[in-house]
Amino acid sequence: MGLINDRFEGVYASINAEGVISVKVEEGTPGAKFKEYELRDGTKGSKWVLEYNKLDGFITDVKFFDGNFGEQINVSIKDESGEVILTLPLGSNYASDIMKKLPNIDFSKKVVIAPFSFEDDKKKRKKGVTIYQENNKIKSFFSDEEGKSINDFPVPAKEYDKMKTKDWTVYFIEVAEFLKNYTETNVCSKIEQACQANVITFDESKAEEMSIDDIPFITPDEAFDDPKKE
Repeated sequence: MGLINDRFEGVYASINAEGVISVKVEEGTPGAKFKEYELRDGTKGSKWVLEYNKLDGFITDVKFFDGNFGEQINVSIKDESGEVILTLPLGSNYASDIMKKLPNIDFSKKVVIAPFSFEDDKKKRKKGVTIYQENNKIKSFFSDEEGKSINDFPVPAKEYDKMKTKDWTVYFIEVAEFLKNYTETNVCSKIEQACQANVITFDESKAEEMSIDDIPFITPDEAFDDPKKE
């Protein structure tokens, strides 16, 4: 019998309510911030995190799974320095925005992922993810220049002013399932083909210099503790 180590030795990251990429680390990690949180079930806790405003690299995999806090999406981003798995609730604005743009990405090239969260002039919270490739913003595959839905993207069953809270809940579930199915059917194979074609290459000399002791990581379920539904 041979010993096998297939444990992921990269970094799990999430995006918090403030639109910041967050990585859980041990207390005492240089630059780490102390954060307190409360889950939807009322459970309170705290953690130390490192925070970043951008993430760059090649998108090498997208997977979906059921976690302790509901269905989630894992987006793997890799470059010479290592691998980051961005873990997001499937129904979040951040996950939705990423999935809307995935079909327009060239997976043989690096991307820059920059989340945002701000209040507009009407005091409404806007959350999402801007994705750049070669200094160009990636547009949604499911919206035209006027912002109208295209490519069979679901539309609300009623006029906006007639939609009630329960109607929006049903609609957003439909949107999440649509984007998940479209991603699995039309996007994941393109990512796999890009990797198999060896168009994504890395400088192995740089990778060998990286020490696993320098890489903080957290479990997938710990990567989601934002109690606010977007």
